Amino acid sequence: MIKQHFASKEKQTHPMDVSPANQALAENLRRLMEETDLTQMGVEARSGVKQTTISLYLRPGARAQGKDGKAGSAKLTEVDQLAKSFGLEAWELLRPYSASEFIARDEIERQLLTFFRGLPESERDTVLAMVNGLANKFHPQPGKATAADPFPNVPPPPTMSPPPKPGSKAKAKGKADADH
Repeated sequence: MIKQHFASKEKQTHPMDVSPANQALAENLRRLMEETDLTQMGVEARSGVKQTTISLYLRPGARAQGKDGKAGSAKLTEVDQLAKSFGLEAWELLRPYSASEFIARDEIERQLLTFFRGLPESERDTVLAMVNGLANKFHPQPGKATAADPFPNVPPPPTMSPPPKPGSKAKAKGKADADH
């Protein structure tokens, strides 16, 4: 899919007045939509950005010039909404990427998935808790963390509770019966 994306990119021609940031936004948004199998309506539902705006962002050369003669440009608030809907920061949608960067990223993801699948079931929860902790550290959710619980989305590590003491249930039941 990545090779197809870059092959089609080479055939496309873009007006000279399209800014590199608008072009990068179009290419990155198109790639993310392909990877997640989302339509423009699906991205609208996910991000809150109108489908017509998404359509224009995907075709930066089709945007009307402003009264001052400058080419149209994406709104940063909408770029931020789009980025967050894909779990990214706004700058990541505006940065141009090379084909080799996509290939390297896909290879890293493949290796991580292979590693994770090779872990014993008992270790997977621990790895997921660590990843969630990193996600909370680098992508904090304002207002959710507290001093007592700095990473509220991290599940506690699996623990083994001590076995109940012999006779403890019997004592508790006997005491309850005596109270009645």
